[in-house]
Amino acid sequence: NYGYWIELTAAQRATVKSQYNAAGIALCVSAYGSTASPTSAGLDPVAEAQRIGAAVIQYDLDGVDIDYEDFNAFNRKDGTAEAWLISFTTALRKVLPVGQYIVTHAPVSPWFISELYGGFGYTYIDQKVGNLIDWYNVQFYNRYHRVHDLCWSTYQFSSTWPKSSVFQIAARGISLDKLVIGKPAGPSDASNGYMTTSLLASCASQAVSMGWNAGIMAWEYPTGNSAWIKAVQAGMTGAKPGPTTTVSSRLPLPPLQPPLRFHPPPVYTGGVFVIYNNELWKANQWNDDEVPGGSASTPYVPIHSFHLVLVSNHTSQSGGKSSLSGSSHLEYYRGTYDVWEAKLLTLVGLWQVGSHLGAKSIIVQR
Repeated sequence: NYGYWIELTAAQRATVKSQYNAAGIALCVSAYGSTASPTSAGLDPVAEAQRIGAAVIQYDLDGVDIDYEDFNAFNRKDGTAEAWLISFTTALRKVLPVGQYIVTHAPVSPWFISELYGGFGYTYIDQKVGNLIDWYNVQFYNRYHRVHDLCWSTYQFSSTWPKSSVFQIAARGISLDKLVIGKPAGPSDASNGYMTTSLLASCASQAVSMGWNAGIMAWEYPTGNSAWIKAVQAGMTGAKPGPTTTVSSRLPLPPLQPPLRFHPPPVYTGGVFVIYNNELWKANQWNDDEVPGGSASTPYVPIHSFHLVLVSNHTSQSGGKSSLSGSSHLEYYRGTYDVWEAKLLTLVGLWQVGSHLGAKSIIVQR
């Protein structure tokens, strides 16, 4: 807590800081956050950098994380937010030199998709001042359509926000060792993106085997406490670094047949999934005149929840060629079915991922 920290005496701060540093932990302050809009408010980036840099030095901190969340400025898509951040970062490094202080940024994952932001975004920022930024605490949470709830959609393949997973961001020229995976520590710490410590550790271990090893950021304390950190670390014990996997910034997907939008009177055979009144149904026999839920004897079974098991060989792309690692890979997802179009983590989304991975089988169970 910054407010508590600055109330300590210089001697007290020195004692606490030495204990953390001895344990390999740096103490940094986070600037801005969701309640601040420095660009929209017309704040001068150079003056802001000087103010924040001076506070880091005055209060004996190791650096600062720039949690810039001025969405109104960024969504103008005219480079205004990016120009502000470039000027700010340049000025900040004059106060906090590279190699002496830590300076990180914490962008949301879609901000790296330059084509969504008029050719700018964080890819542009990295091109201009990436050498001044130690790493990015990328926020893989609070994203529309729960896009980063699964392993593969976090680090390998993202479709709803295309090209915003770890390896897709790296394909844009961002150094892979600077892309820290940010996740909510608890289910109530963010609207989505949460993974249990065991699942997160498993996902991170898979990413390590593909050449990533930047680290994990937890939002937020006290949920993301030392016990949380130890649990993730324990789950990653034995993770073996592998050669870097490269992916194109746009992963092609073969055409797929999602569940059909129900339109009578076509014939639907047994086993076909259909959508009716924004609900998912499965036909359990051939029929040509029944409406899902229309009668007690309807041949359609409502799918209120599902357990999807994707069985595949792990497919990677290296040097522009697809190859199979030969290792069996399983992905599980349990969830409830709400409105079809409102969720990425529905059967269509997972079928797309499964097809990309060369799925051998996809099993849906009630």
